[in-house]
Amino acid sequence: MKIAFVVMTEHYKHQAVYTLLKMAESALKKGHIIVGIFFFGTGIVNLRKKNHLGTNMRNIPSEFERLAENKVPIYACQTWADIFGLDPEDLISNAKITGLGELTTMVHEAEKVVVFGSRA
Repeated sequence: MKIAFVVMTEHYKHQAVYTLLKMAESALKKGHIIVGIFFFGTGIVNLRKKNHLGTNMRNIPSEFERLAENKVPIYACQTWADIFGLDPEDLISNAKITGLGELTTMVHEAEKVVVFGSRA
């Protein structure tokens, strides 16, 4: 099965983002294809590699980086990257800043689309 994920919730809301990570890891283990994970709205904060997390919080960006190393395409919305002042070098490696056209392509290719977060 081909799956696409859309993330609109920031990493400080651990439960939704952690659920996404576990779903993606499980899908890969079962042989499913993840056509991409698209970060929109405040969700793009999950990709900022220099988040100041302290010692009691998970390093969510590094966990998404591991997914990208497994050939999972990671995309950040261009408009929201501009709003947050994020450039490609501010994001985890392998994350691409792109427009909503990429999201459209992902949704078209996927058999299932899973969205985390109700609004940007």
